[in-house]
Amino acid sequence: MSLCNLRSVLCIAVALSAPAAQASLLQNGDFSQTYEYSPGDIPNFNPLMPSHWDVAPFSEDGQLAGGDLSQNFSIVADSGAYGSIDGGAGLVLAMYNVSSVQQTFTVTQTGLYSISWLDAAPETSNDYNQTYFASGPEARGLHYAMTLDGNTIAEVQTGVGQDFTSRSFSLSLDPGVYTLGFAGLDHGELITFGGSNQYGAQSVTYIALLDNVSIVAVPEPETYALMLAGLGVLAAMHRRKPRKGREQT
Repeated sequence: MSLCNLRSVLCIAVALSAPAAQASLLQNGDFSQTYEYSPGDIPNFNPLMPSHWDVAPFSEDGQLAGGDLSQNFSIVADSGAYGSIDGGAGLVLAMYNVSSVQQTFTVTQTGLYSISWLDAAPETSNDYNQTYFASGPEARGLHYAMTLDGNTIAEVQTGVGQDFTSRSFSLSLDPGVYTLGFAGLDHGELITFGGSNQYGAQSVTYIALLDNVSIVAVPEPETYALMLAGLGVLAAMHRRKPRKGREQT
């Protein structure tokens, strides 16, 4: 085989062995696809919700008063509503207190998979969407869990003033159907009042912002080894190639 043909074959081999960009097993991991939600028991409350994600019902820890619309909820919102936060822009998932979201995905091949996402918190204790609160609670970073099939895989603490931060976790998965979830672990703090303390106004709400959630297969080490071997051969061939204009003896 000629040197030229050999080089062409090696180039093709390297191209075939090079890891291609992996598609995420999740849908709408950037939360750009939304729909409007209207809880029947919460008037004037029409937040955007993330398509393809299952969101836990909105809830309260006791009876709220003073005009607050809800306490534990996850919605899609513009990151600018939470201050000037570096590393992310546009629509993000905002988790409040003990709210949660999850999505089911399918694995077809046994292997190592990387789960990655970005998280942040409001720029200051006053930077959040005030539409849903009349009591004006203080915002703090949310402690939350990343789960797989309901089992906690990792816990993360966000903090006020935190820019978008990259998180990742790798684990081996067999073929099957799995559910990835994010669940807030901090209950909002209430000030109770009334004859039997039956009413509450929120004094502290915990918030985490999530974006760019993905699950991708990690290429096998053999793939990288084959690619590097092919590149090494090409480099050696290039060094041996006679240079034009070199004096022949």
